[in-house]
Amino acid sequence: MSPDAGGVAVFTYGSLMHDAVWRSLVPAPRRSVPARIEGWRRHAIRGASYPGIGAAPGSSVEGRLWLDVTTAELARLDAFEGAEYRLQTVLARPADGTPPRQAHVWVWLDDARRLDLDWDAAGFERDHLADFLRLIGADPPGVPPR
Repeated sequence: MSPDAGGVAVFTYGSLMHDAVWRSLVPAPRRSVPARIEGWRRHAIRGASYPGIGAAPGSSVEGRLWLDVTTAELARLDAFEGAEYRLQTVLARPADGTPPRQAHVWVWLDDARRLDLDWDAAGFERDHLADFLRLIGADPPGVPPR
């Protein structure tokens, strides 16, 4: 599906950057590229292994830009993220040099649980990804999708 056919771009910065988590919600193949959003900070969240972002002038967040996501898939992703997040549109800058583009992203809402610490993506992958995948009923890394 091309963007002209109704697909949207989705910027992910936490668990959804991982193929196994993404595939558990969007089994259809979707192209993705590394990307960055500016004016945001990725925070650790009290009591959670996943992060949240909050506005932070002068900061930026590295993540993954998924392309040609259908509206039904976006709705499924939004349900997965739940009431702790608000869907918002941002400008994402792909690392491959293509022009910046509008993308959907989930912004963390609970300031009381947002820590003044950057989220550790490598630590999540090393220490929490396998348990997170089991929690959501997804295939572990290296296992073909169901």
